[in-house]
Amino acid sequence: LDMKKQQKRVEQFLRLCQESSFSRKLDLWNFLDLPRSRLVKYPLLLREILKSTPPDHPDEDTLPDALELVQSIVSEVDRKTGEAECQFYRRGLAYLEDGQRLPEIQLSRFLYCHGELKNNKGQKLHVFLFELCLVLTRSVEDKEGGVVFQVYRQPLPTATLHLEDLPDGEGGGGGAFRGAFTSGNDKVRNCLRVSSRGRSKAQSHSLQANDSFNKQQWISCLRQAMVQSRDRDAQVSQSPLSSRLSPDFALYHIAELSLSSDTEMADQSSQ
Repeated sequence: LDMKKQQKRVEQFLRLCQESSFSRKLDLWNFLDLPRSRLVKYPLLLREILKSTPPDHPDEDTLPDALELVQSIVSEVDRKTGEAECQFYRRGLAYLEDGQRLPEIQLSRFLYCHGELKNNKGQKLHVFLFELCLVLTRSVEDKEGGVVFQVYRQPLPTATLHLEDLPDGEGGGGGAFRGAFTSGNDKVRNCLRVSSRGRSKAQSHSLQANDSFNKQQWISCLRQAMVQSRDRDAQVSQSPLSSRLSPDFALYHIAELSLSSDTEMADQSSQ
């Protein structure tokens, strides 16, 4: 879908496919998302059927099992979808320095959220909140006319992340923020600050969302990522094996290589 927006040839090809009889006049989105969106309705439907089923009906015993099965299928589909989305955007990252290639990025299995935020210079950044790392990027066009996400500054692991919900009028950055987003004496609105004191030098980013709803979504996702990351670290430290075993981040590329190889083999076999 991103390529459809960015490359006219892809858009033309998909339009021809849609006009063909084999597609039943349906566009690509109907094949990609509609099946999943219909699937998530089945648990709701079965739950309502179960409520309306008399206790003496023979289906009353089997419906709970059917509901549990459908819910497990939906959970598995969501998990696989999240993994595929995460891998897709990981591959779209363009690193300016090797030091930006944190193992937490490659070890992340899903995305909490991603979208556009502005920094205190008024620059639009596309921010990715992966499972284990927050990555700020700038959208740039590659040689083929596509879009890649150029990593901006150093990624921030969620385990060492700090979050501040900035009240309106306290965007940080002094006049830079005010000049970038407001005129006159208007207040700077919908801002938050993320910072990290990890393995590299401390860094901080003041960011502005499009509106208050978008800001609260980011804050909610960031807090969830931070809590889960620290809970995970606490479980590892309390494990009986933690004193003898430690995660070897130097091996993270092996998992990525395996995923990439499987995808390439599938592509070659389909050709």
